[in-house]
Amino acid sequence: RVLGIDIKGEASYSRGSNTSKVVNDDTALYIKKDDEKNIYKASINMGRDFDFGEKNDRINISVEMFYNGDGYKQNPIDDQKNDYIYSYPMVFEYNGTPFTVPASDKKTYIVGTGLYEPNYFSKYYAAIFITVKEFIISDITLTLNGISNIQQNSYIVSSSLSYTNINDFTAGATVNSYLGDKNGEYRAIRRLYYDAMITAGILF
Repeated sequence: RVLGIDIKGEASYSRGSNTSKVVNDDTALYIKKDDEKNIYKASINMGRDFDFGEKNDRINISVEMFYNGDGYKQNPIDDQKNDYIYSYPMVFEYNGTPFTVPASDKKTYIVGTGLYEPNYFSKYYAAIFITVKEFIISDITLTLNGISNIQQNSYIVSSSLSYTNINDFTAGATVNSYLGDKNGEYRAIRRLYYDAMITAGILF
C-alpha cells in the first residue's frame, strides 16, 4: 500500500501460444497456433477506499491496466474483404434449417470458429471499477464499471444495483452499453449496443 492506495500486479511468460488465431493469404482464411512465440502478459491494479457520508470505506475506486502479448496487433474485424474462402465452412441455422457459408468476412469466421475470447482479443486494455456500498439504503450496492480495448477504441460501460437482506434474499439489475468503433471488439460481434439483466434469488 502506497499513500493509502492498494497496488497489485502480476506477470506471466509462456513459450508458445495457447490461443489459435485467424490468418489469411490473398484468398482464404485459416486457423493457426504459434508454438514458438514468446508470450508475455502483465497487469497492474490500483485501488483506494474513500469515506463518505460518515461511513468508513463506503466507496472503492480501482483502475487496472492489462497487457496481453498474445493479442492481435491489428484488428482483424476491420478487414473489409468479404469473399475469403473458409478453410472450415461455417454452418449456421435459420428457422430450424441449417445452411453452410463457405466464404465471407473475417468477423463471421472468427465468431463461427470460437476464436473470439472477450478481453483477450487485443494487446492493451484498461478498466475502472467503482463500488458504492449502502447506496440509498444499507442493503443496496451500486457498481459502475468501464472496460476499454485501447487499440480498437472500443468500450463496455456497465452499471448495476445489487440488493441483499438479512434473510439472504438477493436481487439485482445490470445495464451494459457497448460503445466506440463499430468494428471494435465490443460492438462488432453484437446486434444490439446495449443489454440489461434482472436477477432474483435466495442464498442457501
